[in-house]
Amino acid sequence: MKNIVIFDQAESFGGSIARMLDVIEDTPNVNYILFSYLPKHRATNGKTFTNLTVFNLASFFNHQKKQKLDGSLIQKDNKAVTGSFFIKKFIALLDLSNEIFVTLQMRLRLAFKNINILISNSNIHAVPMRLAKSLNCKHIIIFRSLDYLGRWKNNLHDNEYLIFISSPLHDFYCKELVLNKNKYKIIGDPVDAELELVRQANLTNNLPPTMKKDNRIFTFLCVGRICEQKGQLDACKAFFKSNVWPKAQLVLLGGIDPDASSQRYHKRIIDFIAQHKLEEHIKIAGFQNNPLVWMKQADVILHCATAFEGLGSSVIEAMQLGKVVIASDNGGPSSFVTHAINGYLYPSRNIVKLAYLIQQLYEESGSLSDLERRAKLDAYRLFSRKRISKQFIMLYQEIEA
Repeated sequence: MKNIVIFDQAESFGGSIARMLDVIEDTPNVNYILFSYLPKHRATNGKTFTNLTVFNLASFFNHQKKQKLDGSLIQKDNKAVTGSFFIKKFIALLDLSNEIFVTLQMRLRLAFKNINILISNSNIHAVPMRLAKSLNCKHIIIFRSLDYLGRWKNNLHDNEYLIFISSPLHDFYCKELVLNKNKYKIIGDPVDAELELVRQANLTNNLPPTMKKDNRIFTFLCVGRICEQKGQLDACKAFFKSNVWPKAQLVLLGGIDPDASSQRYHKRIIDFIAQHKLEEHIKIAGFQNNPLVWMKQADVILHCATAFEGLGSSVIEAMQLGKVVIASDNGGPSSFVTHAINGYLYPSRNIVKLAYLIQQLYEESGSLSDLERRAKLDAYRLFSRKRISKQFIMLYQEIEA
């Protein structure tokens, strides 16, 4: 049985770990060792695996602390604080010390183990780059988002195999890296929205009456944490600009990050709703632990990303549930959404075009069944767990060969 180590740098449970857990579950003949900064029950999302060992890593200088220190170098007037050069050197020293500390923890846990492959589960990271050299094993780097490659950009060598979760992401990194065509692949993420829906259906249901069978009205749903990159304010403006808002509703589903930027963005949304007296037509539902239940009850899903999306998993989930999606063309969704065939695309930040599509789909609501069927078919064909896991098995075999 192969021994594969996975390192995930996320500091909260999210899509990167969730998608990797699906691959682990669907490749039972491979033995995995997962290192993360999360407690074991969080890293596995409460699931039990027969082929997975999980270790929690201690870290004294996490990403949030680094961001906070970086932010302290700039005053409100955008002038560098006194001694910023030395503070940056101090931050770099802390970062390096933490990298070594985390790498040593992993190396000790792996003592006397024969490791075949190491997987960096989210972009290039210093810790697995160091560890791969120490273990002298093959190294798979899964690119999930745009990232600053830093000092490791020129340190990639023959041990590295690069995986991109979408073709737009691959195209971006083609400009940044010299890619060996025999050492990279485009492999999407595994998604099974219907299976996950069954699990979420048993959780507490906070659906508003307007999304239930009784007193139900036509609903546009925008899913994602509330921040400027997800474009909820664009959704609100386009919904208001369309002529459907008096007869329909827009629901914003997602939590709010504690950082000041996200809090300000949330306030702008609230102010816009109040300014145009849209309280009865635009609802902010906040974080819900069963977003797929909300998706299933909505009529149209909006994905209004203003920043580049590596893939757009929520778009895939909506399509697998047989929902019509309007998505911005900024990144991943443009590679699997074919306009007016299995969904709709609009130029990112183009509120006029988005408003037009909102009105169009409301008016054509009775004739969307063909598009809904095509969306579901294409999403499962491209991103089924079985297909993605098979590609990982083939990759493991190619690397061994």
